[in-house]
Amino acid sequence: MDYPYLHTICSGNIWPKRLKLIYLLKIKKFSVFLGNMRLITLLIVAFLAAAVGIAQPDRDFSGSWKLNSTKSNLSDTTGTVHPSFRAEQSPASLTVFVSAQQDGPSTISAYPLDGRSEKSKTADGVLSTVTKWEGSALLVNTIVSGRSNYTVMERWKR
Repeated sequence: MDYPYLHTICSGNIWPKRLKLIYLLKIKKFSVFLGNMRLITLLIVAFLAAAVGIAQPDRDFSGSWKLNSTKSNLSDTTGTVHPSFRAEQSPASLTVFVSAQQDGPSTISAYPLDGRSEKSKTADGVLSTVTKWEGSALLVNTIVSGRSNYTVMERWKR
């Protein structure tokens, strides 16, 4: 059986030009689509980078700190609460230097910020500290194992 319509479509000299034109138009539309997608992706990345950049200052605890007892919630403090401390922060950890006197020796505490657990030994026993971010607040859980076992929970917020 002969299909004259199919023969006309496949063998005509005008049809391949039409196909070429339609093919080029489709490629052009696809290129415009890809260009728009690249632009949209770039805008989304720029927006997210700006949002992260804006949020970071709230997560930086570096500097010298003084206790404001009216704004602090100090419940069940069995240890000594020092009126001031100094903190240094990097992407991996927050290091706190506490001194009983202005220029006296410091006690150093390290808080991991990269998901790992920090273990240290003290006279009271072994401390195991882990942190996590809740928005701009840093939640710190320290488990003390030794003569007496207890947990210290801290919430740091600017």
